[in-house]
Amino acid sequence: MVKITAQNKQFGMSLVELMIAMTIGLILSAALITIYVSNKKVFWDSEAAAILQENNRFVLKLITNDLRMAGFYGGVDYRLLDKKVTDLASGACKRGQMVNQSSNEFEGGVATEFEYDISVWAVEAGEQVPSCLAGLDVDPNADILFVKHARKKPLDSGVSASSSKTYIISGHDGGEHVDGTGDTSLEGKVSAAGQYPDGDIWEYVYHAYYVDKPSGSVYSQLKRIKLGKTGWSSPETVAEGVEDLHYIFGVHDSSVTGSGMVTRYYSASEVTTAGKWNDVVSATIYLRGRSTMSDVGYADEKTYSYGKRSGYTPSGTDARYHRKLLETTVSFFNNQLEQARR
Repeated sequence: MVKITAQNKQFGMSLVELMIAMTIGLILSAALITIYVSNKKVFWDSEAAAILQENNRFVLKLITNDLRMAGFYGGVDYRLLDKKVTDLASGACKRGQMVNQSSNEFEGGVATEFEYDISVWAVEAGEQVPSCLAGLDVDPNADILFVKHARKKPLDSGVSASSSKTYIISGHDGGEHVDGTGDTSLEGKVSAAGQYPDGDIWEYVYHAYYVDKPSGSVYSQLKRIKLGKTGWSSPETVAEGVEDLHYIFGVHDSSVTGSGMVTRYYSASEVTTAGKWNDVVSATIYLRGRSTMSDVGYADEKTYSYGKRSGYTPSGTDARYHRKLLETTVSFFNNQLEQARR
């Protein structure tokens, strides 16, 4: 009888099977990495777009709120204000003029008093930068905006009037523009025995908005300065990624209508040429925002045309930034009322 013995068998994976398994594993790993990188890019792009959108909307809200208050001086007709004589340097930044005390109207002359009838004015891109912004990194390719008014809410009783600011005291029959004292002594003027009984004390606000862009830099911010008792403040950063601000102003022509409504639209330089700053009643604001980080895989090929700006098309490395153009219109209610009663 022949005895048959079983042959030894090899168990496990062959070299070919191992290589196939490794190849499949590498393909799956590459796919997972691609999905991860893609999702991460989408996340960062979405976050950058959200930040850009939020910054732009914040800027528009801040400026429109300022413009809506333009020409408000505590409920007092500016003609009835005892004007604050200031020792600030004269020039367009202060918009100062002498006032004819008999007619209560402003007229040309030495700039020694605050000027209230022009509550909004602007300098168009490409024009000479005003003296109060000299030495700052003002981007000459963006408009500069100036707004003045009393703050929305008067000082609460017992709150000191800052010694670095000026205030408008309003009463039933007029008011005056005074320096802050650093204490509560101004409340004596609105007490029952004071000059303006039952009156209010309002902080005077004068803001200048400009786009800050250092020479040779691709990085821009919106900045703001404020007029105090003795001069302009240091710049404060409002928002990042503001590349351009452009304003178109609605002007009321009393020879056309006495309603205070817009009869024509001007750029800032056109308003200046026409001498119509005390007739502006609205503004359309164009804001071109840009992401603060470049995207090497992105190319912005759009042409941005708005207001009276010539078309802008990014090129070179400048096209690697995401951009968004926003627009809004705001009415100057106090200026409209002023125009309607003229």
